[in-house]
Amino acid sequence: MSDETADNAWWTFSIDEAVRADPEQSRFTGEMDVNPIRPGGRRMLDYHKYIGLDHLLVSQHPSSSIPDERVFITTHQLHEITFKMVAFDLAVIARTFESLMSVGGAAAIVRRCSEDEPFWRPALTAAARASFACRELLPSIMRYLGDPRDADETFSSIEFYRFRKNLEPASGFQSAQFRLIQRGLGKSNLLSIRLFPSDTYRESYGDTHDSTATVVDPLILRHDAAVATPTTSSPLALVTHLDDAAHRVLDAIGELGRGKAAAPEHIVAADVDRAIATLERILASKRRDVSGEALEERKRRHAAAVEWFREDMSSAVSAENDRREHLRRARAGAHVLREKARGSHLATILRHIVRADEALHDPAHDSFLSVHLRVTRERLRQVNAYAASRGEPEPSAGTGGGGIEYLGWAQKHLIPLFPALVAYREVGE
Repeated sequence: MSDETADNAWWTFSIDEAVRADPEQSRFTGEMDVNPIRPGGRRMLDYHKYIGLDHLLVSQHPSSSIPDERVFITTHQLHEITFKMVAFDLAVIARTFESLMSVGGAAAIVRRCSEDEPFWRPALTAAARASFACRELLPSIMRYLGDPRDADETFSSIEFYRFRKNLEPASGFQSAQFRLIQRGLGKSNLLSIRLFPSDTYRESYGDTHDSTATVVDPLILRHDAAVATPTTSSPLALVTHLDDAAHRVLDAIGELGRGKAAAPEHIVAADVDRAIATLERILASKRRDVSGEALEERKRRHAAAVEWFREDMSSAVSAENDRREHLRRARAGAHVLREKARGSHLATILRHIVRADEALHDPAHDSFLSVHLRVTRERLRQVNAYAASRGEPEPSAGTGGGGIEYLGWAQKHLIPLFPALVAYREVGE
């Protein structure tokens, strides 16, 4: 089976109980058949071929002879495999929500929320998997690169220092699948903001560009940009529809609500000002060791970056607040769900989505991004200490020249403003 056929098989799925229960309907044939009958009536499939080990186990291409680089590669590959599963699970849930909208009016939808378990089964398992992957798998995988809270060192920062320069400016920050998942979790407006310093990428890849870029810009993601921002004809587009699909279901249920519902809480000017002030402090810290003409040039560029961010942030906030104005009835639907079907299949799935979002992003908990920042900070601290002991300059911190300060800033001041299922989570469980 070719790679293209394999990808088609991955995204050719059904949530229809009649299809899933019928071996003839659910089984792939022709080019997509993984185990066709050979001459003589024999089949040739085995574990190795079905799992794709011939491709999987030769897809690691280290840049050096340093043993720990193999850990670095496989850790990021484990992340990407997990991201692929999470993205698929979000697509299963989104398709279930789309199908739910065809059952009839608000009362029929509410009835089905607690009935017909076979209809809900794919979305229930998908939601539980997505939540589990974000809470358990992704943080644990990240800790493979050396968490300061662990007693044993599993990855050496000194060894990392010896091969990291081979990879610049490539970075885990370039994960397009992670950006795709963020779109599915209601962060499309956030991803439109130019917040990431792109100097290193521009210099290394030879692209003309402003000194800042969005995290989904082709300058950052390269050929994977279409994954983070899929076209409407791409099967990945289903992932990006999850948040909207969930709100459409809640909107339909909102017809049963009493009275006029308030819109979800808006992002206010103080939130924007706080984010800008913090960004200005980060940029000022990067001018401490510069003087003369170089200082003036850096000030000019930093001032321009702040203005671009202010413009983009204001535009993103305006779009997000306008979206929330149209979620009044969805918020009423969340109240109806809480009152009439609190323990329903739909409520369970929505809770898992919220928990997955928190497990990825929440700065107040041991989320995936929190572990990522903790591990990266500790690695940078050790690398800088090692470089200083050798009288060498501080090396790149990774993240393509952006620095962990920007990741921490985004996690604390930007991402919380764009939560998944905003009309549902405000109502509570």
